Amino acid sequence: MGVMTIVGPGEVFLIGVTCLLVIMPIASAVGVALRRHRRGRLGKPDRPA
Repeated sequence: MGVMTIVGPGEVFLIGVTCLLVIMPIASAVGVALRRHRRGRLGKPDRPA
């Protein structure tokens, strides 16, 4: 793929899916880490809403 590549709907969709597949695990890992850190500071297990 070069700079002059014409991006079609298929490429946009693939790029979006790839970004989601990369971002979702990172976001969930960060969320779990933050939740665990906050729980550790409070000293009580957090209850699901």
